[in-house]
Amino acid sequence: MGRNQALLNLACSALNEAVDRSLIDLNAQEDSEGQLDATLFGKPSKIGWRGIGHGELAFTVWWNIKPGCKGEPFDRPLNKRVAEALDAFCTVWIERKTGKWIQAHGKGGLAKGDAYLSQSALLFLGKQPDVIPHGYEREGRFFR
Repeated sequence: MGRNQALLNLACSALNEAVDRSLIDLNAQEDSEGQLDATLFGKPSKIGWRGIGHGELAFTVWWNIKPGCKGEPFDRPLNKRVAEALDAFCTVWIERKTGKWIQAHGKGGLAKGDAYLSQSALLFLGKQPDVIPHGYEREGRFFR
């Protein structure tokens, strides 16, 4: 599994966690905001989301968080070097108005500014089985 698919799989795991806990309603159109601590693929993680209009959510996952990680999971950690804070993060947009899916550039592509993945995280996450989405499509059209 390559970089983009490993990060997309991580985003699916995190979105499933939020949906299963009834923290995100995939049928809602209003903006919402929230965050939660979770264990994803056996590692400490933070998940954050906020409405960005048109029924969409910006959805961020921080994975394998290290002691001293600073900030809230809505963007990059505040640490000077991301590698000192965690092993992976990504931000994706969740479409809910015209359907339910994770928006992706092309074939599961995530913009480089939206993601970080250490080599050890790629090796670990790349070996995980594909996560089955709970009520949404794994990837779909990216709206600009």
